[in-house]
Amino acid sequence: MPRAKRNFKKHRFYHVYDRGNRKQVVFRDIDDYKFFLFKLYQLESKYSLQIKAYCLMDNHFHLLIKTGSDPAELSKFMQRFLTSFCLYINQKYGLVGHVFQGRFMASLITSEGYKSRLIKYFKQNPVKAGYARVWHQYRWIRVDDDL
Repeated sequence: MPRAKRNFKKHRFYHVYDRGNRKQVVFRDIDDYKFFLFKLYQLESKYSLQIKAYCLMDNHFHLLIKTGSDPAELSKFMQRFLTSFCLYINQKYGLVGHVFQGRFMASLITSEGYKSRLIKYFKQNPVKAGYARVWHQYRWIRVDDDL
């Protein structure tokens, strides 16, 4: 049975996230993080959307994405992006099958308050995990200044 089509909205913010299959570590070394970000921004330039923030943890990721004039591109972008990342991981580590738990999740940001709480959550993630004392010391997080 095919999955239901997602109906994203134009020029809106979405919290996009996924975690490793069976909660396993996805990013095993620095090159895995670097490839993820390289692909993320390489593909961003080909779609009408903007990556406004991200937080990468060892077994999951969070993105804040603003859709453009064609909101359906969010699904196309994520499919292409996650497929390329999964191929990279499976080839590098001699694995087969799913890298991520399932279909990426995308929650519409419905208010400025929600967006502010989400950014705070991004910033708390590496601190609570003990990866940094303050969020800006963590290498795998970025929040655009215009948020």
